Parts: sequence; C-alpha cells; structure tokens
Amino acid sequence: MLYLDLKIIAIFRKRGIIIVIFGDLIAKFPLGQRAENIEKAIAYYQDALEVRTRQAFPYNYVETSFNLGVAYQELKQWQLAYDTFDNAIETVEDIRTEIVKGGDADKQKLAEEWQTLYQHMVEVCIELKNYTAAIEYVERSKTCNLVELMATRDLYPKGDIPQTVLDELTRLRGDIETEQRRLEIEERNRDNFGGTTMGERGANVTTAPTSPPDRSRLHQLQEQLDRLINLDITPIDPEFRRTQKVQPMPFAEIQALTGENTAILEWYILSDRFLVFIVTPPTKPTATDGERVTLWQSSPADYQQLIQWANDYLNAYQNRTSQNWQNSLISRLQKLGEILHIHELLATIQKTANKCDRLVLIPNRFLHLFPLHAIPLSVSGRNITYLMDRFSGGVSYAPSCQLLQTANNRDRPNFSELFAIQNPTEDLEFTNLEVQTISSDFQPQTILAHKKATKTELNSAHQRKLKSAHCHHFSCHGYFNFANPLLSALLLANCYLEPPPSPIDRNCHLPVNDNKTVDLSQCLTLGDVFTFDLGCCRLVTLSACETGLIDILSNSDEYIGLPSGFLVAGSTNVVSSLWAVSDISTALLMIRFYELLRDGYNVAIALNSAQKWLRNVTKSDLLNWIKPAHKMKLRMSLQQIKDDQPFASPYYWGAFCAVGKVTETRFLKETGFLNSMSFKILAKISGVNPLSTAFFPISVMV
Repeated sequence: MLYLDLKIIAIFRKRGIIIVIFGDLIAKFPLGQRAENIEKAIAYYQDALEVRTRQAFPYNYVETSFNLGVAYQELKQWQLAYDTFDNAIETVEDIRTEIVKGGDADKQKLAEEWQTLYQHMVEVCIELKNYTAAIEYVERSKTCNLVELMATRDLYPKGDIPQTVLDELTRLRGDIETEQRRLEIEERNRDNFGGTTMGERGANVTTAPTSPPDRSRLHQLQEQLDRLINLDITPIDPEFRRTQKVQPMPFAEIQALTGENTAILEWYILSDRFLVFIVTPPTKPTATDGERVTLWQSSPADYQQLIQWANDYLNAYQNRTSQNWQNSLISRLQKLGEILHIHELLATIQKTANKCDRLVLIPNRFLHLFPLHAIPLSVSGRNITYLMDRFSGGVSYAPSCQLLQTANNRDRPNFSELFAIQNPTEDLEFTNLEVQTISSDFQPQTILAHKKATKTELNSAHQRKLKSAHCHHFSCHGYFNFANPLLSALLLANCYLEPPPSPIDRNCHLPVNDNKTVDLSQCLTLGDVFTFDLGCCRLVTLSACETGLIDILSNSDEYIGLPSGFLVAGSTNVVSSLWAVSDISTALLMIRFYELLRDGYNVAIALNSAQKWLRNVTKSDLLNWIKPAHKMKLRMSLQQIKDDQPFASPYYWGAFCAVGKVTETRFLKETGFLNSMSFKILAKISGVNPLSTAFFPISVMV
C-alpha cells in the first residue's frame, strides 16, 4: 500500500511539474500578445496548484504561487497578486517553524531563497498604497533567525515548572545553539573561504579546506528538547509549544516604538530602487491600530548611484595602503547623504512630528556597513554639522523593529558590575589607560588583563561573573570575516601559534599577519558569543576593530555579526565599530563615553556626546589634561599631531555605533557625575579644575 501511495504521489508531482513548465514557457514566450501569454500562464499555474497543494507539497506550492503572483503583478492585478503572495509567505513561514533537523542553516537557506518573494509583496503593497502592510512585510523578511533566538531565549513556560526542568531547558537551548553555530561554520567552510581585514585593533586574516558536517549530535539534542517539552512542560503549560513561533509585528507595535519623541527611518532595498519608511509618534495617542507610515522612494538613478558608491567605498577601504580612504571620508559620506536624500527625510520628520529629538536608524543589507549617523548635513570649512547633531536625544541603530522591540522589553535596571577584557595580546598602547579609568566607576569588577585574559579563564573561573555583570567591555584586537562571519572574533591571550601548525585546519586555525596563526579555540568567536547567557547585561562595548560589521554576502538580511551575537546573548545595548579604529582616539572616546554614562545619560546620548567632544577637543586641552609623569606615551603621541583639533575627522570617532534599546532610563539615578570615582581620578591625574573648559571643552547635549 505504501508503495502505491508513493507511486501516486510521484505521478501527481510529475504532472504538476509539467504544468508549471508549460506555464513558465508561455509566460516567457516572445511571440504573440504578452498579456495573452500571461493570462494563459496564469491558467496553467492555477491548474498546477490543484496538484501542488499546500498540504501535500508545500515547497512546490510556494514556488508555483510565487510564479502566479508575479504573473498577476505583471498584469497589474494588484489585489490578486497580494492574496497569492500572502498565501505563499504564510506557507514559507509555516515551513520555517517545522524545520528541526536542519536547524539554523536550513532556516537561513530558506530565507535566502525566498527573500525575493517578500520584495515582490512589498512592491504590490506600495501599488495598493497600503504602506503599513508594506512595512509589516519588510519586518517579516528581516532577521527571522535572530528574532526567533531572542524571543525564545527570553521565553519560559508558565505555571509551577520544577527548577530542574527550567535548568534543563536552558541547557538544551544553549547546547543546540552551540551545535548549530558549529555546523554553520563547517557548512560555510565548504565554500570558498577568504576575506582580510586589518587595523590598529584588528588582525589581518587569510584562510584555507574542511570536511562535511555531522548533524547527529544536533538531532539528538533537538530530540531531547522535544521530549522535555512534551513530557515535563506541556502537561503544566499546554500553550508553551505554540509560543515557539514568532508572530508578525503589526504596524501599531512598530509605531509604539517611537514613544513621544522618537523617529524611525527604516530602509529597504529592492531590485531597482530603495525605500525609506518614516515612522513618527502618532498624532492621536489613543489610536490602537497605528496611523499611516510615510513612504519615500528613490529613483532608479539613485539606486544605481548607491550601488556604485558602496562598491567604491568598500574597495577603497579594503585596499587602503595610505591615508587616502581616511582623508576622503568626509566627502564620501557627504555624497552618501546626497544619494540617500537625507535632507528630504529630515524635512519629512520635521513636517510629521516636529518634536522628535531621538532617531533610530534601521539600515538594510549593505547599508549596515556605513556610519549613517556621521553623514555631514552642512560643511563650511572645518565647521561641519553631522546627522547626529540634529537629535539631542541621540541617534542609535537597530537591525529591525522586532529586534528593537525585544531589546526594549528587557528589564536591566542595574549598572554597577563590570566584566572587562584588557589588552590580552599586550600590543595596544592605550587600552590599559582606557580600562583602568573606566573600571574605577564599577563595583564589583572583574578584569582579565594581559596574559590572564585567556579563553580558559573566560570559560571556567569567571563564567559566573560573566553572567552576572551589567557591563561587558572588550578592549582588544578584533576582526570580521566576510566569508565566514561566525569565525569573526575577539583575540584573547595565548591565541597565537608560533610556528604555525602544518597542515592548518581552518575550523581551528586562522593565518593572520606577520606570519602568525591564530588558534580559534583560544579566541572569543561569534559562535561562542551566541551561547553566552548575559541575562543581567545592560551594555556590551566592543572597543576593537570592525566589531560592528555584518554578513552582507547572504541575501537573507539576517544581520549576522558580533552585535547580534551579544543581543541574542541577552544584552540590551551594544556599542561596536565599523572599521579599523585608532588606538589612541578610541581610548579617549571610551573614557568620555563612560563618564557620561555614569552621569546618567543613556547609551545613544552618551556615545554621540562623546563623539562630539572628541571631534571638537583641541590638542592643548588634551595636553593640559594629561600629566607627563602618568601618561608619557599619550602625551608624546599628541605632540606628534600637527592639527589643533587632532580628532576632528570622522575616522577617529564615526566608526562607533550604538545598537539596541531606545527606551533606556538614566543609567545611574542615585549617583551624580560630580561624585563618580573616575571623575575624581581623572581630575587628580590632570591637575585641572573639573569644571574648566580645559577638562570638558565641549558642552554636553541634554
């Protein structure tokens, strides 16, 4: 009987394939009337769906529905196209929830394959002038894996569940994530492997071949999780299994993220243009369904210019051998602002909600790589106004509205305990000053400095402190690997292998500059970060090179990078960098940033204010601040700089971005800035009156 059933299924599947092929041929046939051909193709696709049903052949159903929707779209039958694409998207998302054995790798592959489906749906929504539906589908297409990981990690069953069951649930989730990351690394290593990055706090990376992944352990872990949910959780909380599917975010919830004073700019890149959704606070606070979103659309010429600009920027950065990229940064960013029509977007915000003093930027795909907050709005000699200067409440970033909502919902009231990594490779001059000054504000504090900052220490003796800390600060070398983002890492002590092993196993080793090889097992990789439990963490600061870069080679827009790893791990905010940063300017920026945090400012305001301070501070102010007996190296470095404002260029401050929560309250209500330990220590070191302009020459945005 089973043989006959399979044979019948095969016949029906074959018939459906033949019908679809006829439909495709007719739709593309060059002769005759185009509209007539499309109508005939529609008939064939409809016939094929009688065989390729959603229940029997879900993948085939999506494929045929997509073709049918495109045909309706070409005939401008917008509502039929909408309904068809909607059914296809629902099916894709159902398939996604049923993926178990493949794990994240299969889910990401599914997202990559059907990203075009969401793009067509967004186009149809725009034609129907249903812009709220358009942004809802944009959100459904973004960061699906990360939203799911963050939502399920924060979600626990209700009722009287034994603590042993909750502990086992946490353990299995962590083990499954770890195994999924390992398998994804191996899968990606089967493709061509490459990409190099280098900087003052970075490492130059090259690579080399691997074996097929073994999924047996992942299957075992997922079976254990299913058993645990079925036997120990479902009898007490029958609804828990259903909550494992992340629900789409309605526009009312998107608009609710704006509060009373926040504007959101969300980009979405189509095949021939790019879109910007402008979301501002509702004019009627009692509206429950949200109000209309404003849509801005580029021209095809803008789109082509953006692609060309991005390629030129990335090529110049990758091939930088002198200061050409650095020196041209302002003009490049000014051109980007023109292409993106930033002035028009700001005018729209002003028109729809003139009280917005806070801005959230949600880029799309490769736009994540660029410092949009540092786009110049006006340039008059050395007097430059940047985008972040327009918003006193701060400019921050988010991967998507759903991730922003998840971060906002996390309650992290405390900010007193620090966990820090300090110069583990012992070749950065100014990280010691940076971490020592910052750490004086925190009690308790755990600092793994120099040779003590090993992977072993991180994983064993200090695992509890890593979990309980409210702030995590990493001052070290970092790199991003475009070819395999999960092998992006922060370098720890004892990570260099000299001489290099032979042969090199690229799952374990990574050749870097100066004929050195990094032992990845001794580094903190993105794969490791995804397994952390940072349930108490309010801020992760990645004071290293290229820690804010993400995977742009994937079409799934999954925002895979170190910031997403720490967000998934539990932090509400991440500060990271978009290029190879200067050691000296980074140290100064971080010290000022933490001073402002301890004064109670939220992450975005504190970072933007510190960036403004650094770009305006004069050389004489800094030299007066630092006593030679204490900071001779820093003093000598400043004396070698000719410019009176040595860090005015966005190269020195523009790389750092604040990603995450925007509903942040003041960081430390009970302790004023004038009472902070770092304030007293820095004043003592400098010998300068704390209230003088020599100490803080730039006013703080409030």
